[in-house]
Amino acid sequence: AQSGEEAVSISENCARSGEFPALIVLDMVMGGGIDGAETFRRIKEINPEQRCIILSGYVETDIVRKAQALGAGTYIRKPVSMGKLGRLVRMELDR
Repeated sequence: AQSGEEAVSISENCARSGEFPALIVLDMVMGGGIDGAETFRRIKEINPEQRCIILSGYVETDIVRKAQALGAGTYIRKPVSMGKLGRLVRMELDR
């Protein structure tokens, strides 16, 4: 998704089909009007079981902590290698 609003729209479409992604990787700063924490809050309203990894180019901030308080998992600071991302995805899916 290119924005938080688009990510929420995708989640709404998933709800209609009954097929949600096992895990989302969510940037905290996106185009559009809502940030990553608000995006995750709205997605959790649609799918309370949604798992999430947080990705950001900034140090851990209040917005990251807010998303984690909503149930988001691991926080990764960009840039991140594909190997590290793969390991964290596996860890979240096994959680």
